[in-house]
Amino acid sequence: WNSAGKLLRSLRGHQNSILCLGKLNDNTFVSGSRDRQIIVWKNFEIVRRISAHQATVLCLCGLGSETVASGGADNHIHIIRNDGTILKTLTGHHNWVWKIVKLDEGVIASCSEDGSIKIWDLKTGNQLGMFEEKDPVIALCWNNKTRQLLSGDLNGFICIRTLSDDYSERQVRTFPAHNGIIRSLVFIDDGVFQLKKTQN
Repeated sequence: WNSAGKLLRSLRGHQNSILCLGKLNDNTFVSGSRDRQIIVWKNFEIVRRISAHQATVLCLCGLGSETVASGGADNHIHIIRNDGTILKTLTGHHNWVWKIVKLDEGVIASCSEDGSIKIWDLKTGNQLGMFEEKDPVIALCWNNKTRQLLSGDLNGFICIRTLSDDYSERQVRTFPAHNGIIRSLVFIDDGVFQLKKTQN
C-alpha cells in the first residue's frame, strides 16, 4: 500500500495464515506463518525460506539489517541471520511465545502464554530478568526514551512497567482496558499508546 491507500502489490509465498512481519532494512523484511516457515523478502521477492521452528511462527522482531528474532508455538526463540543461520536459541518459556521487542542493543524482551515476560542478553543467551503475570501475556511494547515496557494480557489488562538501566522494575501499574484479548500495543507518542484488540 502507498500513503494514499492504493494497493501496489500482493505477495504470495506462504501455505497458511501469515501471523507476523518484521523489518530488517528498507528493502528487506521477513514474514512468519502457520506453515512454520519464515520467508525473507527483498524488493518484494522471495530470497530465502527458513525452517527454524517446529510449530507456528507467532512473532518476528528485526534486530538490525541482517538479523531477526523469532518466537513460536514450539516455545522457542531463535536468533536468525537472514541467510538462514540460527545464531542462538533461547529456551525458558513453557508455552507459546507471542511477542518479542528489542529493548537495547543486544537485549530483547519476550512474552508468553505461560504468563511470563523475560529479558534476554543476546550475547550470552542468559536471562537478565523475568516478570510474571497471572494470565497469558500476548502483547508487548517498548518506549526506549521513557524506558516503559507495556504488556497486554488474555483478559484485557495492561501493565505498565518502568525499567531501570539493569532492567529491574522501578514502577508498575496495572489497569483493565478491554473485555477480551489485547493483541497488540503501539506507542504513538511519549506517554501515549494505542491498543488493538479482538473478541469484545
